Amino acid sequence: MGSERRPGAELLAHYREATRGNQDTAPKVRRSAAHLLDAAHAQRTGRLERERAAREADERRRVEAAEAARADRLDHLTRNAEQTWGRGEALITQKKSTTYDRASALLDDLRAAHARTGDITAFEERAGRLREAHRGRPAFMRRFDEIGIPHPRERPARK
Repeated sequence: MGSERRPGAELLAHYREATRGNQDTAPKVRRSAAHLLDAAHAQRTGRLERERAAREADERRRVEAAEAARADRLDHLTRNAEQTWGRGEALITQKKSTTYDRASALLDDLRAAHARTGDITAFEERAGRLREAHRGRPAFMRRFDEIGIPHPRERPARK
């Protein structure tokens, strides 16, 4: 092994010769630790800002998608209002907590659908009749209160 040529020294000499011309473009001033720390801070701050902007954009897209889905659902409810009212009443008659929750969510959506069409009075009248018909179900009445559907007698007089 001692008599074999080792290319390491020869390669190193070629490398030094090839890079000797590049030494003129190399920075003459060494960077300090403070400069390196400032550069690292700037890189980190930039990365965090890009990540924050990406999160905000994702959140904006998620909110817009949810709003579009809700608008589609409300449009569907508006087109099928009678069926939706019937489905709500069928849920109420099951006398279960989970179906009361679904019925109150459906009524809340119906209120929003009526509000979009400018016919909130029709909703209030129908919800009042529904509330009156099921006034013996306190668990359901609590859900009416939670979503803010007033009792017909508690509704302020219109001027």
